[in-house]
Amino acid sequence: MAIGSPDQCPDEAVLELLRSAFEPEWREPALGHEAVSAWEAEHGAVLPEPCRTFVAEIANGSSIGPPEDGGLLPLGRLTPGWPGPEAFGFLAWVQRWQTGDGWWD
Repeated sequence: MAIGSPDQCPDEAVLELLRSAFEPEWREPALGHEAVSAWEAEHGAVLPEPCRTFVAEIANGSSIGPPEDGGLLPLGRLTPGWPGPEAFGFLAWVQRWQTGDGWWD
């Protein structure tokens, strides 16, 4: 069962804004839509837009960001110290992350 569903692909203005926020030399290679779809199928989750298109077309992470967090982490990597999906099941983890259910209190 997938959680959420991707919205229609973001318009080009949104994608251009995201591209401008992450200079090419700081981007990890984008995964492509096929690889993102495969990751979603494997984990039973659907990334929301524009995150999905960002990872597929622009960058799968970037070293720009808080150094203690490792920057913008690639798809599937967690910040050190965060509970992993094995702590309570991946779907519950995604659901709590998406809704903010008690995570930041």
